[in-house]
Amino acid sequence: VSDASETHWAGYMDVGDGRRLLAREALSPAERRASSTERELLGVSRTLQTFEAGLRLALKSGRAQITGRRVILFTDSQCAARILDVGSKKAHLQAAARPIFRFALEHSCTFVVRWKRRSTADLVEADDGSKVKDDCDFQFAPGEFGQLERDWQVSYDVGRFSSRSARLVPRFNAKWHARGAAAVG
Repeated sequence: VSDASETHWAGYMDVGDGRRLLAREALSPAERRASSTERELLGVSRTLQTFEAGLRLALKSGRAQITGRRVILFTDSQCAARILDVGSKKAHLQAAARPIFRFALEHSCTFVVRWKRRSTADLVEADDGSKVKDDCDFQFAPGEFGQLERDWQVSYDVGRFSSRSARLVPRFNAKWHARGAAAVG
């Protein structure tokens, strides 16, 4: 399940035991200018990327693969659902959908795309997650951070309490699941 607002995307994966793992990231300034359909496709793609390892575990079939499985994708965008079913004649939307199609091909799985109203229980969590304003998502000024490393003669490996958009080192821990996060919590 995924959703995108003007500033963020959010998605979750139902792990099958009553728990849902929530992923969320800010959109870049260029992505914020994209159409709502393109942002929705970005949300689907990034939800899949974020939960790829978890998806493999959830669908484990003895070989830790999702090969041959059907994965249900829920979206509140009728346009995104249609594009994921049949593609798009618009080059920029087809390009936004391409990573999703590639994911299915690489993992030999089939996506079953379902449109639902954003007011349905399945979509509310993702819709709310894409609209939450995180007042604590800030960062050191990169120049100041570099100066501290030089002054203290240290090099940091992991950023704690960070996000993908605010990270200053390659590995980071995030509040929500995010692409590339080393840990969540």
